Amino acid sequence: MRTNRTYNKTKAILLIVLTSIMVCVANSSKSSISKIGYPFVSNYKTDSYRGHPQNWGAIQDRGGLMFFANGNGVLIYDGNKWDIIELPSKNAARAFGETANGTIYTGGTNEIGFLQPTNNGKIEFISLIDSLGLNEFGTIREILTSEDCVYFRSSEYLIRLCKTGFSYWKAKSTFSIIFFFNKELYVEDERFGLFKVANDSLILAPSGTDFINKDFHFAKQLNNKAILANRIKGLYSYEPDAEKSNRLNHIESDANPTLINNFVYCGVISKNGDIILGTNSGGCVVVNENGEIL
Repeated sequence: MRTNRTYNKTKAILLIVLTSIMVCVANSSKSSISKIGYPFVSNYKTDSYRGHPQNWGAIQDRGGLMFFANGNGVLIYDGNKWDIIELPSKNAARAFGETANGTIYTGGTNEIGFLQPTNNGKIEFISLIDSLGLNEFGTIREILTSEDCVYFRSSEYLIRLCKTGFSYWKAKSTFSIIFFFNKELYVEDERFGLFKVANDSLILAPSGTDFINKDFHFAKQLNNKAILANRIKGLYSYEPDAEKSNRLNHIESDANPTLINNFVYCGVISKNGDIILGTNSGGCVVVNENGEIL
């Protein structure tokens, strides 16, 4: 049981490292060298993968190919060689999202589309801009998928792609994060609070105004609550379905100084419920839902 827990935690940490926190690679490598049971870690420099030094996201398809949202486009690694797909705009790819049927969507500055294999075994990027009806929407920073739709978030717009086509909402101020809770999509508008998508409208979420100026950088559901993190006070929990007025609550945690001072940026929740948070300048921190460092 201890070996499986260690493996899952390290795998999740490695994913965050590859997406945005290069400094953590060195730290995790040093700490794992002497620990039996840790997976082997390989570090790839820019001259080996021939791409931009900054990577914003990572995802693996069902065939085992690794894709990285790189400053020069979409990097592809098959375990042996590297390749790159440039977006039509020649800008960085910034995020990935995968649907239930395995389609991988990506986006950049004023660009969204999906990756598709060609007849000769290559991967190509299919742009959806012509179908969107919106020429300028900023840089796509998050992509989430549900059973029926794909959601793209920039600071300026929330864009939804369903079988019936595209729809979108413009931020009143700045959209700072999106997350699912019980299959409903929530979006934070920095100066107006938390909203959720209800059919074709954005409605104020329960205790939504408590989110004003919170500027969260991480939010994911864990059991019956959402765990969130920002650079102001660190960890929070949110229970939208709770029968109480204070649904958004700060979590006292020894991890908070790291999240604040080193600028929490992203995170994942492992299969066993560990919360792995990545920072811009302080590596990763792992906590449980009560904020206790693991």
